[in-house]
Amino acid sequence: MKQIIKSAIVYKADFGMDATGLHNKLADNYFQECAPAQMRSVGFLPPGESCSMAAEFKDGFAFRVRIDEKKIPASVIKRKVDETVERVKKNDGRTPGKKERAEIKEEVMLELAAQAFPVTAIITCFYQQTTGYLIVPTTSKKLSDIIVSALVQATGSVKTETIHVSDVKHGLTTRLKAWSEGDDDAFGVFQPCSEAALQQGDRKIGIKMGSLRGAETGIKEALAASFEVMSMGFTHDGETEFRLTKDFRLKGIEFAHTDSEDEEEASFYAQATLEVDAVSAVITDLVDMIGHGKEEAAQGEEPAGEAAE
Repeated sequence: MKQIIKSAIVYKADFGMDATGLHNKLADNYFQECAPAQMRSVGFLPPGESCSMAAEFKDGFAFRVRIDEKKIPASVIKRKVDETVERVKKNDGRTPGKKERAEIKEEVMLELAAQAFPVTAIITCFYQQTTGYLIVPTTSKKLSDIIVSALVQATGSVKTETIHVSDVKHGLTTRLKAWSEGDDDAFGVFQPCSEAALQQGDRKIGIKMGSLRGAETGIKEALAASFEVMSMGFTHDGETEFRLTKDFRLKGIEFAHTDSEDEEEASFYAQATLEVDAVSAVITDLVDMIGHGKEEAAQGEEPAGEAAE
């Protein structure tokens, strides 16, 4: 079975129910196609090959969210609104005010929505009961906000909070400086790999980790010039490779295991168990390494959502 978690934004969550309870809640919010005048539709689907809306794996369960969104370029909307305003000027001899222009825009949006085709995103999310980690496999904060909002609305009881690590850039920058000066334990159980991206204002540089020891002088000069680490590649216990961004998101996750041809080993249950365990271990050790606080995202209420990217 192919890898199922390739990136991640991770929350702490309290579902307050088991997989059966979640199935019942999500089944009542099954995905429905966008109506003609609707810009976005969000709903739930069964994950993997499961018939349940909350497929169980060891120590947790998974659920799937589908988001259909019609994307209309702002330039098209503006052009249509301007055309309507010009017609009013020509036919009525007056210029529409702010309120009327807003009404015109709303009418234009409804007209364009009826003609637009939605873009679909389907995300399978994972919850590990032992750690309370809710893993949303995306690096888009806007998309993850929509998913968490839909989950809270569907259940009415799930509480989530962002795992907010204090100043990731500063933490990684300080540790990279120590590491470049010979401190092999600067990153704890993590081993730098791949590439580090540093930035100072509009200036950006990339450093290949394989040659990092040979570039210590350049690294020290960059750090002395107030460059900060924006992202770094790591391996965790020699098993999981990933890139950590300045906003505590995991990108380019790769697991040491290879795809199995054995049907039992390749099941959704086994794959989810393996990958969720690995990501959870990474998150726990990252929090321990960098230090953290907790930032509330939702407590039975919909957080401020943004349009999906």
